[in-house]
Amino acid sequence: MSFRKTVLCVCSTSLATSTQYLRTVEDIAREIKVPVKLQNIASQTDQLEQWFEKKLPAHLVVGSPFAALRKRVPQEIPVVDGIPLLTGIGKDKVVAQIKEILLKK
Repeated sequence: MSFRKTVLCVCSTSLATSTQYLRTVEDIAREIKVPVKLQNIASQTDQLEQWFEKKLPAHLVVGSPFAALRKRVPQEIPVVDGIPLLTGIGKDKVVAQIKEILLKK
């Protein structure tokens, strides 16, 4: 599959939390053999809004806090709550969601 999916990994400062999301999504994509472009985004800044204003591609947003992200991301782009990837509680469900989204054509 040559189509590359762009995944935005978002947390407040684009440091530890979004990096953990990024590594997890990278592992998932490798497992299902889907090429991805991963991007850390700091939600405390206007990086997220700038991304969409520039009409840059995004196929999925993984991050926290979920409710705040959902309001800031265009409705046609799926947003997945990243907290279960950190805590392990509900992680299987989130991993399944990410796989499903990445495998869509």
